[in-house]
Amino acid sequence: MMIYVYDGTWNGMMTLVHRTAREGALPDDILRFSPNGSSGVLLDSTEVRSDPSLAEATAAVLEERLGRRWMSEACLALMSEEKGIDLAVWRCLSRLWKEGARAAADLAAPCMGAVLHAARRSFRELHRWMGLIRFRDVGGVYYAPFAPDCDVLPLLAGHFRSRLPARWVLHDTGRGRAALHEAGRWFLTDAALPAHLRITREEEVCQALWQEFFRSTAVRERISAKRQSNFLPRKTWAYLIEKPGAASWGRSG
Repeated sequence: MMIYVYDGTWNGMMTLVHRTAREGALPDDILRFSPNGSSGVLLDSTEVRSDPSLAEATAAVLEERLGRRWMSEACLALMSEEKGIDLAVWRCLSRLWKEGARAAADLAAPCMGAVLHAARRSFRELHRWMGLIRFRDVGGVYYAPFAPDCDVLPLLAGHFRSRLPARWVLHDTGRGRAALHEAGRWFLTDAALPAHLRITREEEVCQALWQEFFRSTAVRERISAKRQSNFLPRKTWAYLIEKPGAASWGRSG
């Protein structure tokens, strides 16, 4: 049984694709390293360490042949972290490389369907948090904690880089990672950060004004906890300043 283990990143997958193509290998399974960097696999497995330069070159060749659409779908699918998605992405890319348009049209194939389904899940999660991220002024730095279901932190960091020129920290509390931005550049770090930082007095005033606006514009007769949960899942409420579901909604002051 041929098992490959890698870091779960896009660069890691591209490195893995290059290696298996060079060796003519057909993986039976593809797993990710555990958080401490070990494979955690009892059976014999082959570890593949990410090589950024090799990954970039491999991605360029794949994109030229497969097109940008499928490369984007594969990248988003990996971010979903769904069980078995790593092998599905590898098989999807392999089929597209060998069969081209015929594979792209075969959406009933398990690997193709799995990639598209996982990519849609990541895409929805990305756009949900684009609208729900709340930065707070903690003294010279804007800080935003959140806990996405999918690993969309890198995409969100790129999104806010062009929209918020100030210094900021975007903290994925669930995965213990953060994107740090300054002067138009950002990078990822695994450094431990507190889930909550002390906000400035000016930030307290701004939050109070926003909460009052949010409360005062609500129509009491139309408040629906079910609809709130549909558009703003309860798991996101802890990271919102406006506090959906608060008892004071719709009441006059």
